[in-house]
Amino acid sequence: MGLLELIEQKAFLGTEFLTWLWRQSELRDGRIDLGDEPPLEVALEDTLTLEAPYGEATVQVLRGEAPGRSPEARAALIEGKKAQRAKLRLSQGEMQWTLTLRADTFDFSGIRIPAPKGLPFEEGVSLRLQAAEALLALMDKLFAAFLAVRLDPQAWPRELKSIRGWIAPK
Repeated sequence: MGLLELIEQKAFLGTEFLTWLWRQSELRDGRIDLGDEPPLEVALEDTLTLEAPYGEATVQVLRGEAPGRSPEARAALIEGKKAQRAKLRLSQGEMQWTLTLRADTFDFSGIRIPAPKGLPFEEGVSLRLQAAEALLALMDKLFAAFLAVRLDPQAWPRELKSIRGWIAPK
């Protein structure tokens, strides 16, 4: 089996991860415990794309202040559409990043990292590179936290039930 085939077979993990992040963003003010470091706050920002592999209207793009909290987002999930792309804001302590995550390929785009002000050029660039590295490390930790639940035969059924309850009409 080639690498591309393997990636395509595992693409569902990215979609599940993004859905899990979306749900986490609506629980406990978006705070996610990452163990031995300060909690991370996750929020869906102004764009959310949902897709269905069937039907005529397969792609739905929601834009606005909180697209994940909209009735249209819930309706799309109930219809079987899956979160494919979302703009995320991650905050930890005084640091804040935004990025767009494409779930099926785990690609990041539109990354904004903290920009230090009033520093010499070299020092500012160094701090921005450190912030970029910190963002990638946080994304790795978030995915590891998701996988810890996803791969646990006792935890995943409970999490899945909770996610389904979150999606269900209220």
